Amino acid sequence: WILLGGFKQIGVGTPQNYSETIQVASSEVKSAEISLDAGASEIKISTADQLVAATASLTSNFATLEQNSNTSGSIQKINFSMKSGDIWFGSFKNQWDIKLNRNLPISFNVNAGACDADIDLSLAKLNAVDIDMGASSLVLKLGEIQSITNVNIASGASSITIRVPNNSGVKLYIDDGLNSKELADLKLSGNKTYESNNYNSASKKIDITAKIGVSSF
Repeated sequence: WILLGGFKQIGVGTPQNYSETIQVASSEVKSAEISLDAGASEIKISTADQLVAATASLTSNFATLEQNSNTSGSIQKINFSMKSGDIWFGSFKNQWDIKLNRNLPISFNVNAGACDADIDLSLAKLNAVDIDMGASSLVLKLGEIQSITNVNIASGASSITIRVPNNSGVKLYIDDGLNSKELADLKLSGNKTYESNNYNSASKKIDITAKIGVSSF
């Protein structure tokens, strides 16, 4: 490293892999709230039929993985994040691979910068998912295990694809800038609101709120 103007400058090195496994805290835990603070990253998230609450792997050439877990009543709260060093220069590399327990009802939150995210929660007992990201590419796949799933997405200039089961009732509220929208068979039902024909009658519902900048949706 070199000391310039009082700041330590460290060149980016060889990517290292870090992993964490979070156990289900106790038999009293009935659901989980899981969050990811990802920075600018490539993100892959899926589910697994596992006994642990969640596992996370980070491959990075400038940051390490941190985790925190605590319980509040019957809810286990888990956070994964990156801890970076000083001021870095060079090409950054951050790759996340996270697997969530598919047998535990979960709410999932992602806070990221510019990212390339592939999130498959189709087999999760998903109550809600909240994604806040910068200029990004996102593919989100949802299932129909819970009676209702709430989805919130906020992003800058992005390409966003959401895949939902054919039989689910879908309601979409989209507050957007200049963008291209392809909404399958969703019909305009109100101000910036679209619904599938079966929304009122469907036993499984997905409610999506999207606040996005210049995007392809």
